Amino acid sequence: SGKTNDTGFFVSFDQPAHAWKVEPWANTADLSVQDNRLKVDLKEGKSDKVTISRQVALYLSDPRNIVLDVDNQTGKEASVAIALATGKVLTYFETPSVKVKPGLTRRVVFDLKSDRFKTAATQWMYSARVAEINAIRLVYVVIYADKGTVYLDNLAAAAN
Repeated sequence: SGKTNDTGFFVSFDQPAHAWKVEPWANTADLSVQDNRLKVDLKEGKSDKVTISRQVALYLSDPRNIVLDVDNQTGKEASVAIALATGKVLTYFETPSVKVKPGLTRRVVFDLKSDRFKTAATQWMYSARVAEINAIRLVYVVIYADKGTVYLDNLAAAAN
């Protein structure tokens, strides 16, 4: 469990990897912790992505961004997105993906105030705002890459 307060939350990757789970709707991956970062070993499959999630209980009074460090060791460009499940019914909202070059990209920023989230209610078009953003229950990281290894670190909500 990370820490939660008005200025943000931090999801620590030096916690056990089993806090994260691989979602069954995309390709599979092996998760482990290495050097205090979450190591995601992507397995090839029918999908173009791997989605991992973990439960959280976040009450953010004025969230602005979610930030994440991505160390892309797949050997080619990949993309990442963040998704949130909010409220009692766990409504899923996913950001547009952000391209990450091979190597370390610090502070990939996802705008929580954006009106460009995709969700079932918009037929998966990027045209929604996050509902019940002050009641986040699940955080997802979506990695668009077919194989290789990606390391994740420093996932946080940030005021800027």
